[in-house]
Amino acid sequence: MLTRLLMAMLVGGIIGVERRAAKSTAGFRTLMLVSLGSAIFTLTSLVGLPAGDANRVAAQIASGVGFLGAGCINGSGPHRGLTTAASIWIAAALGVAAAAGLPLLALSGALLTVAVLRQQSIEHRLLSTRWRLPRLGVPPSAKTAAKAAAKAPCASHHTGGLG
Repeated sequence: MLTRLLMAMLVGGIIGVERRAAKSTAGFRTLMLVSLGSAIFTLTSLVGLPAGDANRVAAQIASGVGFLGAGCINGSGPHRGLTTAASIWIAAALGVAAAAGLPLLALSGALLTVAVLRQQSIEHRLLSTRWRLPRLGVPPSAKTAAKAAAKAPCASHHTGGLG
């Protein structure tokens, strides 16, 4: 059981290091504790409680940690804090995986999470250099057609006002 708890701390810490580097409100210790707490709840339901329903405990962890993550979301801007909340949520999920005896799932999930979180810096570098992505929007030919249509007289004027 100790190895499962240590694995939970490791995967939470991996995500926490990245969040600390990103100057997030939830960093190394927070995500490690979230993952560890989830692992303890899971192990308690698997081993410590007779006839316990581990599925219910996992579901309650997912919804309960959602409330913890909601505290990280603030109204200072659009979508501010969502990534931190998602990081807390996935740290809890990885703690459950570690406690359930799925270390490969827990570790690969942590590494994939860090890859997704680091993707923003790669995207930023791409957009801030000469490798700019094409802008999405209305093609120039459609803009020209829309301007011409706006200048043209309305069809109802030609029908004597009946149209």
